[in-house]
Amino acid sequence: MGSEEALRALRARLAARKESRHLSIDALINSSRLSRTAVSSAFDVSGPRPAQETVIGLADALGYTESEKRELLLLWGQASPPGPRTRLHRTHVYAVALLGALAAGSLVFWLLSATDDPEEGPLVVTAKWPTVKECDGATSVAMPDEGKAITAFDPSQQDFRSVVTTPDNGGGTWGSGHLYLDMAAKDGKTLTIDEIHLSTRVPKRISPPAWVALTAGGCGGVQDRVFDLDLDKPSLVDKGIEEGELAEDSPPVPTNPLGSSFTVSAKDPAVIRVDASACRGNYEWSLVIEYSYDGANDGHPLTRTIGPFKTFSVADQKTIAYTPNMRSKGAGSPTPITDSPTGCPVKS
Repeated sequence: MGSEEALRALRARLAARKESRHLSIDALINSSRLSRTAVSSAFDVSGPRPAQETVIGLADALGYTESEKRELLLLWGQASPPGPRTRLHRTHVYAVALLGALAAGSLVFWLLSATDDPEEGPLVVTAKWPTVKECDGATSVAMPDEGKAITAFDPSQQDFRSVVTTPDNGGGTWGSGHLYLDMAAKDGKTLTIDEIHLSTRVPKRISPPAWVALTAGGCGGVQDRVFDLDLDKPSLVDKGIEEGELAEDSPPVPTNPLGSSFTVSAKDPAVIRVDASACRGNYEWSLVIEYSYDGANDGHPLTRTIGPFKTFSVADQKTIAYTPNMRSKGAGSPTPITDSPTGCPVKS
């Protein structure tokens, strides 16, 4: 399927679902929390390909199942406009990133360990952040000084934390968060997932949060393939399968270690969960997925960078805590932050 055909098919599916549910553009804007421009242009047959975040937001607002979302994202990947690919050697990328870091006086966060234009590669990744299967009540979120006030959000909505942590809003988790990576392939290819690692050796340190929304609770265990990301060390460790119930409409949990036996395709996707935690610092971080297929990469891994994300765990005197009421729109009264993040040593 060509890129233009795939884009038409993507828009047709979204429009058909919108019509079948009798939803207006305004209704989709409210339920998806996307901008009017993003929603309107997604249905404009003469407009450019919508952003991946727009497709995911509309799919959620339109009630798509996880398998239906994967089909939409495969179409989205196939709708990528053609263009030239530039491939550099790993050393060249590191050198350019290092020179930029020295010039800017800070670490370059979007460092790729190898080369691949993510718009052109066959790997399709859907990232969900920062709760467990949309029902984890134990994930708290935080916002830096330059971000929005908590009154800009509706804590009565189950997904308010995923809204706080979007790239546009710039928030992060307090202590820990859960990143789901749903990986598949387009164009009928089967890909080998060779490695997943931080995009830089040391995550970028960022300022303490302006406010923290403390939440508690949970929905029980779920069966996931878990990688533990300790941002303080930093280290990323494959913990294997966490026992629990397999969520409805989820693909089988992958059991093979990363490498030659860990493959994904359109018909056989894989979902892993990365548990990102911090107790001694505030960080901005990304992950790089290295993959290969059919010898097309000439011995050099292709890559896809996922992120950036923010994880906070250290407050200062200006940080304010709220305890939102999930049953109402109230954020709670602001109080000084005294609690340690969940899973971290209790403050003395």
